[in-house]
Amino acid sequence: MVTSTDPWREAVREELKQLVDDLLHTEKTHMAAGERLGKIHRRLGLVATALATAGGATVLAEKSSLVAGLLALGAALASGVLTFMKPDKAAEQHLGAGRQLGALRVRARHTLNLDIDRLSEQALRDEISALAGEKAAIDATAPGTEAKDYSVARQKIVAGTFDRDR
Repeated sequence: MVTSTDPWREAVREELKQLVDDLLHTEKTHMAAGERLGKIHRRLGLVATALATAGGATVLAEKSSLVAGLLALGAALASGVLTFMKPDKAAEQHLGAGRQLGALRVRARHTLNLDIDRLSEQALRDEISALAGEKAAIDATAPGTEAKDYSVARQKIVAGTFDRDR
């Protein structure tokens, strides 16, 4: 690729690199959050199922009604958390936001690697504004993430798992 030595286009190149990096971190943070919440959903589901099964078996075997009651209570609590917290739905929202950010990152990367030297200054300004606006819209509708999700994503990024953007 032939690159321009025009200082303005170099500034555009740097701005797009920054945007691609920001998109990568945000995308992978949402993916980590989706993965974490998916695991929580599966674990709670397994706990609820195991406790309900054990409680039912205890009743059928005519064992301690206290044990059966405690197992049933545990199953009800795990099921209640699944019902009201809906970690599966939150996981899907995070994964959806991550996928949208990934698609936007590809577009930003295309602009960075393919379009800087061929588009007019106004077209580049318009594209950067459009990319930033679309990211802001995704961020505004996406669920919040936790610091541990960013930490997991950052560890993978630093390890080079997603280093093709560089």
